[in-house]
Amino acid sequence: MDHAGSDTRNAEGKSLVWTVGSPEGLGLEMTRTNCKNAVLFYDELSALTSKAEIDSSTLKSSILTLYESGKFSNTIKSRKENYSHQPRSYCASLIACTTDENFEDQWSRLSGKSSGLDDRFTFLLQPKHLDELKPYTFVNTVAGAAETKKRIEKAVQRGVYIIDDIVPLEENIKSLGNRLEIRAEKWALYFSIDLKRDSIDEECVSRGLAVAKYEQAVKKYLGSPEAETRIAAAQIKYRRMLERKYDGRAGVREMERTMNSHRYGTEGWYRIYDGLKRAGIIAEVKGSGYHDPAQVVIRVPLDE
Repeated sequence: MDHAGSDTRNAEGKSLVWTVGSPEGLGLEMTRTNCKNAVLFYDELSALTSKAEIDSSTLKSSILTLYESGKFSNTIKSRKENYSHQPRSYCASLIACTTDENFEDQWSRLSGKSSGLDDRFTFLLQPKHLDELKPYTFVNTVAGAAETKKRIEKAVQRGVYIIDDIVPLEENIKSLGNRLEIRAEKWALYFSIDLKRDSIDEECVSRGLAVAKYEQAVKKYLGSPEAETRIAAAQIKYRRMLERKYDGRAGVREMERTMNSHRYGTEGWYRIYDGLKRAGIIAEVKGSGYHDPAQVVIRVPLDE
């Protein structure tokens, strides 16, 4: 793997890392460098969201194409700006990072179930309780990476791996869905290669299904913060924060600080908070004074 730049002349079989602003730029650079394995990396999900929200941007729809390794091309009058990548001739990955607090805002703007992005992404969630902070320790992964590369090259030469027993996959496809079940198969293939198996045996399939079910559980936990308006997205975020961070009960002022209520303005915040109260989704419990402030309680959980 290598980071692409203006001085990159040829990918030379490596996976190149980009932070692109448009799919056209990516397509041209992949052609220029003869890159067949592209990694789109955004250290902040907000950067990807901002680029996708630009008027006339085709970034969202192109991500769907890249995920399927479909026909990725752009044919216009200027030949210098033409590119064409044939189906299944390349592999593209997209990695973006954000905090759980910012996920609701960013992902609701970028995706939602209707865009088709939600079921094409795998979300990794940090543990609820992290280990104690420790100084950074460098770990040399070169030897392990070299061994992994050998196993991948051997698998590529072999070409085909047979699934010993497809019944577990058939039993889970209804609950997982089509795309997630296909990813379970790919995970199973990975485990077979990494464990140096001659086929995709029962253990590899079991591990692949476990990763797929983890993905499904994370998405259920995060929910699909799809909303038609900014106010609706904020209300979803409010309910989720109240349920998960505060177990359904928190101080009114505490929630205002958590939600950064000043970002919405007084009118916007009134619509968010008072709208939830009028709908009976949350209830405000008055306190007795300074040491017993008013609290807000969830009445209708988000999953109901």
